[in-house]
Amino acid sequence: MSHREAVIPRRVRTLVCLGMLGLLSGWRAAHAAELSAAARNEVDQLLTRVAASGCDFKRGNTWYSAADARQHLEMKFKGLAGRGAMVTAEDFIDLAASRSSITGEAYAIRCKAGPAHPSAVWLNAQLRAVRSGSIAASHPAR
Repeated sequence: MSHREAVIPRRVRTLVCLGMLGLLSGWRAAHAAELSAAARNEVDQLLTRVAASGCDFKRGNTWYSAADARQHLEMKFKGLAGRGAMVTAEDFIDLAASRSSITGEAYAIRCKAGPAHPSAVWLNAQLRAVRSGSIAASHPAR
């Protein structure tokens, strides 16, 4: 660049970049999908079923109680829902309740000292039960 060309000061470039990022974030927030009332109700029912299941949930190398699992999944749900990242109950299962968002390791569930299953399998069975109006579906479809 020659000395005769206009040089944009660093501060101006930084402000322009920040402004563009702000516009993009505002656009994203304005266009983020929201969880419908029906989907929110399904997620609430899934969380209730988790807590009432008496099953153990494995995160990392540790098994947790159903109450602890509900608390953890609800925390993840609130974070994702607040960012508009979920639209359906399936999104909740896929994005929050199937694997660690940090390690990517799948969560597992073990009911009544039976074999462990991926939590996604169990939760999808529970979602089918919720949608069909079934009162209980404590074990995944085999």
